[in-house]
Amino acid sequence: MGLSIAAVYVFQLQQIGVNIIGDVPKGLPSFSVPTSSAEAIVQLLPTALTISFIGFMESIAIAKAIAAKERYKVEPNKELVGLGLANVGGAFFSGFPVAGGFSRSAVNYQSGAKTPFATIITAIFILLTLLFFTGLFYYLPQAVLAAIIMVAVYSLIDIKEAKRLFRVKKADGWTWVLTFLATLLLGIEQGIFIGIAFSFAVFIWRSAYPHELGI
Repeated sequence: MGLSIAAVYVFQLQQIGVNIIGDVPKGLPSFSVPTSSAEAIVQLLPTALTISFIGFMESIAIAKAIAAKERYKVEPNKELVGLGLANVGGAFFSGFPVAGGFSRSAVNYQSGAKTPFATIITAIFILLTLLFFTGLFYYLPQAVLAAIIMVAVYSLIDIKEAKRLFRVKKADGWTWVLTFLATLLLGIEQGIFIGIAFSFAVFIWRSAYPHELGI
């Protein structure tokens, strides 16, 4: 990151088409009480439910992916409580909806994080950066950020698990492949929904035809 920032600054690469981060707002968000009128709740409820479902599914998916590698158990109820409290707290500072992101969690895991204390360290550095160092990132190329995320997320792709699923139950293997391709081509939210829809269709098929071989 440091070398790329220096290269862009010295050679002014942004003038020949290199996309950079640009201005990063400085300072911390201010405290504010969220709007709680009945009209606002009715208007925002459908969107809020959609965001909460997608956020939880994304969080539990990356949690299970890392748990499978480290051989520990994920408790969905605790994950849901944690996400809920984080979003309630973030609402008082006009924050974005909180969820366990694939890219952020992968980078954290790839960096060697073992306990939740790593998140506290990350938060401290983010606070210091927002207060004093946002100007340093003006010339940071977006391609460098993309490369960091791609390298981290790549390690979470488990080809052996896909092969095992095809040996055990082909339908589960195709669910893995379909969800992966849909996420890669369409996006995380669309990929998750397509994977859920396909899994639900497979479940109905198995219930209707319990003796069908290969399903």
